[in-house]
Amino acid sequence: MPIVVPIGIFLGVYFWHTLGPARSWAIGGMVIFLIGAVVLDYLEGRYGNSGHHRIAMDMFGMHFRFDIFLLEELMEMIGITMIINAFLHHLSNLILAMQPSDH
Repeated sequence: MPIVVPIGIFLGVYFWHTLGPARSWAIGGMVIFLIGAVVLDYLEGRYGNSGHHRIAMDMFGMHFRFDIFLLEELMEMIGITMIINAFLHHLSNLILAMQPSDH
């Protein structure tokens, strides 16, 4: 966490100043990625086991088994996809801005 927070703040400020309209996708993707990578990884290490067996949970009177490892990896992939999408959107805007106008 001591390394992730400053890097996350730096990247958030960079995304905010650089990406224009695509910044919400990049910052949202970064937040989703960090929740999956840091928070869920901590929960998996704290309450899970090395065999990646599902965690037994009781919620709203129902008993089920929850695969936190799958959710962690899914959030990381969704976050990275959102960041890549933001950069590709920004790149396409830069390329369109370089095109000569037909006027």
